[in-house]
Amino acid sequence: MIYGGYNEIKRHTITPFKALQITKIGGMTNTNYLVKSDANHYVLRIPPKNSQAIINRVKEKHIEKVLTGGGISAKCLYFDGKTGIKITEFINGSKLHRYKKTF
Repeated sequence: MIYGGYNEIKRHTITPFKALQITKIGGMTNTNYLVKSDANHYVLRIPPKNSQAIINRVKEKHIEKVLTGGGISAKCLYFDGKTGIKITEFINGSKLHRYKKTF
């Protein structure tokens, strides 16, 4: 399953829930989908092809665990350390902010 995340979730093979509706949502570098189930909403992230060449997914997975455990990030339900595909709980009302660097 390399970059077949959208099709995989449609077939319900990588999630512990049945996806009822899948809608593409925004993202800066990744393709993201809002996935609605009967009980909750989730975000499916699919990174661009070959992004693993510049991103260490093993380290990212570790950082994800630390952030989730510290309450800083949404709860991660699925993370593929090879492709970077992940599923997190959806946080209603959250927005992507761009910050200016000040030195």
